[in-house]
Amino acid sequence: AQSLTEKTLFTEQGQLIGTPEYMSPEQAEMSAVDVDTRSDVYALGVILYELLSGRLPFDPKTLRSKGFAEIQRIIREEDPPKPSTKLTTTASEESTRIAEARKTKLAELQSTLRRELEWIPLKALRKERSERYGSAEAFGEDVRRYLSGDPLEAGPESSAYRLKKLLRRNKGPVIAVALIGIALVAGIIGTTIFAVRAAEQARIAEQRAEELQQVADFQSEQLAGIDVAAMGWSLRGKMLEELEIEPTDVAGADFTGAALKLLNEHVFEGTQAAINEQFATQPLVQAQLLQSLAMTLLQTGLLEEATGPQETALQLRGERLGEDHPDTLRSINNMGLLLMLQGKHEEALGHLTEALEKSRRILGDEHPNTLDALNNMGLLLNSQGKYDEAMSHYIEGLEVSRRVLGEEHPDTLTSINNVGFMLRSQGKYDEAMLYFLEAMQSRRRTLGDEHPDTLQSINNMGDLLARQGKYVEAMDYFNEALAGRRRVLGSEHPYTLNSINNKGLLLESQGMYDEAIEYFTEALNGRRHVLGDEHPSTLVSINNMGLLFHSLGRYDEASVFYTDAIEVRRRVLGDEHPRTLTSIANMGVLLENQGKYDEATPYYREALETNRRVLGDEHPDTLGSMNNMGYLLRSQGRYDEAFVYFTEALDGRRRVLGDEHPNTLNTITNLGDLHVMQGKYDEAFGYLNEALEVRRRVFGDKHRAMFASIESMIDLYEAWHEAEPDAGHDAKAAAYQAQLDALRAEE
Repeated sequence: AQSLTEKTLFTEQGQLIGTPEYMSPEQAEMSAVDVDTRSDVYALGVILYELLSGRLPFDPKTLRSKGFAEIQRIIREEDPPKPSTKLTTTASEESTRIAEARKTKLAELQSTLRRELEWIPLKALRKERSERYGSAEAFGEDVRRYLSGDPLEAGPESSAYRLKKLLRRNKGPVIAVALIGIALVAGIIGTTIFAVRAAEQARIAEQRAEELQQVADFQSEQLAGIDVAAMGWSLRGKMLEELEIEPTDVAGADFTGAALKLLNEHVFEGTQAAINEQFATQPLVQAQLLQSLAMTLLQTGLLEEATGPQETALQLRGERLGEDHPDTLRSINNMGLLLMLQGKHEEALGHLTEALEKSRRILGDEHPNTLDALNNMGLLLNSQGKYDEAMSHYIEGLEVSRRVLGEEHPDTLTSINNVGFMLRSQGKYDEAMLYFLEAMQSRRRTLGDEHPDTLQSINNMGDLLARQGKYVEAMDYFNEALAGRRRVLGSEHPYTLNSINNKGLLLESQGMYDEAIEYFTEALNGRRHVLGDEHPSTLVSINNMGLLFHSLGRYDEASVFYTDAIEVRRRVLGDEHPRTLTSIANMGVLLENQGKYDEATPYYREALETNRRVLGDEHPDTLGSMNNMGYLLRSQGRYDEAFVYFTEALDGRRRVLGDEHPNTLNTITNLGDLHVMQGKYDEAFGYLNEALEVRRRVFGDKHRAMFASIESMIDLYEAWHEAEPDAGHDAKAAAYQAQLDALRAEE
């Protein structure tokens, strides 16, 4: 007979929709990925609690008097009193009425609850969902066990469980750092105490082996669960509160990066030594802790710092468990992933090959470890430019993940994203879009907008749109990805540096050179500092700096960067890697722009011939090389040869990129200019007018992209007037010149 609206909360600010008194911690967290059957178990636990004690775990009036954030915190962090305790704290008259409604006396009801009965709802109400019953059926079975007098699955909370809850309730930056350190020290002290009496050491070690493993599991979970972004945000709040400064005074400050540096200095740097020293007699526990530390460092972008603990974890597991043990294989796979992210592709290949082959043989093709190794091998092959081999790994991984893990499992979404990335690398943009959209939309829904995986998908979508020439749409995605990564990962995380570089590249593509140089410089400096001078990502930034100075007409500065990129890429990536070929092509264009045609020719030919062989005739990079070769031949006056290359490039670009892509329009303009030089003015007008009209429609009258089309139309009418003196041609040339002058003045 109650009104449901009295117990239902709708909050516009956070979209917390539901009944807070019955809401599980993961629902209050508002992260869809954490909501499953065990949230229903939690709600059933509230109902049983209410049936037993006559009261809800959290008093509705008290709970609803709090603010939105406080309601969330209470549900996530505060433990309700035991049902028996709830009765003793309720007014005596009300407690008596509750007992009478249950056909018993208050003292008897309290006594009954204090025994095993209240263990059942308390297990269902645990904050950590893995500690609850796995299903409503399991919940019901324990009730039946109680009624029949059989032992219960539920039990009282252990000391270890209470310690874990204490840590989960304190997530602030200073407390988090301190408690992680305390957790490690607690393990150290515990093992030291175990070793005090030599005569008892063996006996105690045997008795405590299981407990020590629980400590290792707990510490590993704490390391893996570090939320650097949350710590950074808390650090900001503490500064604003305690130093009494205005938010505008710290606008743009990298608090996530600051929190990461504090963690590294005060926790991570001392953790490895402490683990190695204090767990030397427990090598498998030592290996587990070191592996967790290595993965935490890797995920936070501290790649070099991760090397030591990763190597030691792999060595210990290999020695103690053997090379074929699943734990050893995980460490081999993780070692390969780390080396790959460090840009050490050849070293990574040996580890990833071993991990994949042994995982297939020992664990089977559908084991999660095998899928992880399969995905990492695909990443490496893609990084090496071996696109066909990478695609076969990605496709296999995706098919198995969909079948075994489900459509929206995070690993399945990673596989979907990777197939899209591979298609993008092959120049198959329309196909890639389907995969990128599926991955991004599912990640937004299941992981949230600021999860690192979601931000990766957002960044990838921006990159794909930029390659399709849809610059305005691409900028929206790049801005969202960059802002999210700065906030969540910090400004020096490799993923953030990737977003910084991408935004600079997009600005450069639109002729916004002054803005682009700021982003390119930040990306290059950050990558040199974090990844080193020869990391593939650093080489991308070096190449892009050359591209920017090239666009600015500062050819000597551009040559320095291009030369550096070519030399290091040849050595690190090889002569046939797509990125090496990009640098070779860029150097050819630079020399051609300087009128050094003979010097440019070998660069153009190498880029074109190798792209045809490695990527195929219809890859965007190959089509770009065709266009460049035509441009060079046209500049040398070899018009018939140039026409062949321009025509092949245009046909391919229309087919692969579409009629409105900037690269397609570039080739159309080149063909028009070629016909002007040959005196074929009617044919030239057809090409140049098409390019002009499409650019006007796509980019607008005032966009820099219009400059090239207007300049070409001026050249056409001037040449036409000179060959066939006509006042009409002269007037049209003058009109276009006035339009160009106005655009330049406005810019």
